[in-house]
Amino acid sequence: MRYIKLETEDLELLELLVKTSTNNTIRKHSQCLLLSHQRRTITDLSTIFDIHRKTVEQWFNSWESEGVNSLSIASGRGVKTRLKGFEAVIKQQVELHNRNIKNILTFLKEEHNIIVCKRTLRNFLKDARLSLKRKRNKDEFELKQEQISDLKQLEDSGYIDLYYGDESHFGLTPNVPYAWQLKDKPLLLPAAKGKFLNVVGLMSRKNHLFSQVLESTFNTDKIIDFMNSFVEQINKKTVVILDNSPIHKSKKFIAKMQEWKKKDVLIFFLPTYSPELNLIEILWRRIKYNWIPLDAYLCFQNLKERLSFVLNNFGTKYDIIF
Repeated sequence: MRYIKLETEDLELLELLVKTSTNNTIRKHSQCLLLSHQRRTITDLSTIFDIHRKTVEQWFNSWESEGVNSLSIASGRGVKTRLKGFEAVIKQQVELHNRNIKNILTFLKEEHNIIVCKRTLRNFLKDARLSLKRKRNKDEFELKQEQISDLKQLEDSGYIDLYYGDESHFGLTPNVPYAWQLKDKPLLLPAAKGKFLNVVGLMSRKNHLFSQVLESTFNTDKIIDFMNSFVEQINKKTVVILDNSPIHKSKKFIAKMQEWKKKDVLIFFLPTYSPELNLIEILWRRIKYNWIPLDAYLCFQNLKERLSFVLNNFGTKYDIIF
């Protein structure tokens, strides 16, 4: 096993960098070295930071040869440089596979012998201004944005209720790469993948939440059953804002919309590639990055209990100011 052994002055410096540095790369490298000093294995570190074990080994080599100067990455270095010169090719693949980035990764590997991870490709797309946001129709986006503003005014006047709907999944891989810990009591999490919880929710700006949790994947039939339950408990005209997920645009789902309309529930579809218009996305981020405690990831039962607690207490113990 290979570990980094740090002197007292190095420990103090790295701990200071983790707390105060504004550079995410420096914080991540520093935290990695500190965890190695606490006898965390390279395999553990690669899982915690979601990187290849060879990357961890390279960080160790750089630290041993360059010390603190190794913590930051010079401009132009990194895996993304492998993709330079392929902007046109990747743009074409984005057009073909705008719903599944894995297909682009497979194409790069098979056709150009370029192997990169999903996160690297996403960062490259942003840097190259190939973000899927650029694919949306600007006029449609502005029109829908204005219509949502009108719906908010109707909600504020008390004429309708307005809900934002979406699905999200939660697994045993933590969404936070590190946490504060005592030197003599490191926080240890088992590397666990595979099990996950799927949540479907309808949230209002008044912090009302109607949700359901499943250990299986949601399909059209399950979403329809969920919507039927929601429709039965409303007490005024209600508009539900949804994205263009295939399960929301299936023939079965579309066919049910007329029935729900008769019961005073209307479906409003967002423009494509516009997740920022769906306020429930904020809820998912808060749950994953702020509200679920670290011990939720110790086991699947913990995750179910902590997630259920947050969902059941949204609007009281947990809230969002819109």
